[in-house]
Amino acid sequence: MTTSFDALIDELVSRVAKQVAAELRSDLQQLCRVEAAEPTSPLLTPAEAGAILRVEVQTLADWRYKMVGPRHVKRGTRIFYDLVDIQAYINQSKS
Repeated sequence: MTTSFDALIDELVSRVAKQVAAELRSDLQQLCRVEAAEPTSPLLTPAEAGAILRVEVQTLADWRYKMVGPRHVKRGTRIFYDLVDIQAYINQSKS
């Protein structure tokens, strides 16, 4: 009797382990998709970028129109600046 009980326990443990492994695999795949979709550095609003550069938001708008200044990203109708691009612009301006 203990052998069939042990076999039943082993079967249940195996099924639970397979189910947990499948759920973990699914969760990890979903997490990887979410992380891949996120930008590598923070996106800043024009107000935030202007504060870092110590210029007015209108100055940033003028620079965008003249195609000068740091690179910007358009998402729909909204404008953003990547922090890496702001830092690169500052470093470029120093030299």
